[in-house]
Amino acid sequence: MVIINNAPFCNMDEAVKYARDKAPKARAKVEKQEKQQSRAQRREFLHNHKPHQLELTRIECNKLVRMPDQGKTCISCGEIAPLEAGHFRSVGSCTELRFELLNIHGQCRPCNQAGSRKMNRGKNPALVAKEYEIRLRDRIGNEAVDWLQGPHPMPNYTCDELRIMRAMYTAEQRYIEQYGKPSRDWRKYP
Repeated sequence: MVIINNAPFCNMDEAVKYARDKAPKARAKVEKQEKQQSRAQRREFLHNHKPHQLELTRIECNKLVRMPDQGKTCISCGEIAPLEAGHFRSVGSCTELRFELLNIHGQCRPCNQAGSRKMNRGKNPALVAKEYEIRLRDRIGNEAVDWLQGPHPMPNYTCDELRIMRAMYTAEQRYIEQYGKPSRDWRKYP
């Protein structure tokens, strides 16, 4: 009788045969548990990783902005084209207005990327910004545009606040899909 790892075997050949048959299954089970644990750790990390939460919220915010502007003209050049979410005050220059819906309107890709050196496609960034402001004043009013240009407190969003914002954006998207219009005029200056 041979005892290996507290398991009795009649002889060494049976122990080797048992190890060959059972070891791959046991190894696969351990690997599966490790993968599940790794996935759970990654989910937990991303759940509390602020840059990831900001990106997910940005995606939902931009999707929401494009929905009611579908079929409208670009706010900068007036052309009818597929629209992106274009910020009046850019995220780089005014981070505090990143998710302010008054600050984001449908803009065609060449106009939206006019400020980028790589992607400006022959558009003059100063002219695009000027046209954006003129059309924005017509759309939301002088008082709202002046407010957008003024100073704003810097919000310090938590991951929970970003998830709440994302849930509100998603609920509003569903409402627009169901009824064809926003639940309220969220681009109206208070």
